[in-house]
Amino acid sequence: PATPAGVEVCTRWQGNQPLVFVLNHTAEEQTVVLPGGYMPLLGGQQPPAGTAHGTTETAKTAQFTLPPREVIVLLGEEAYNPSAHISVAHA
Repeated sequence: PATPAGVEVCTRWQGNQPLVFVLNHTAEEQTVVLPGGYMPLLGGQQPPAGTAHGTTETAKTAQFTLPPREVIVLLGEEAYNPSAHISVAHA
């Protein structure tokens, strides 16, 4: 997904569970929008909010604010919701 300059998104897998790391390398708060649904595991001052767009479950997005020089680790929706089939792009 397109992210603000200075924000890094990468996915690592633990078994069949996608762990999405979002790192804000800047000195400014950044708003990040990712496709799909997520459950926050670590970091960030607010959990990502899943907002449905369209009529299907696969059309969700997660939008959240990441403070300066912070990281948040998210569990991809397909790991906690087996009926979801959302792919997470690697940055």
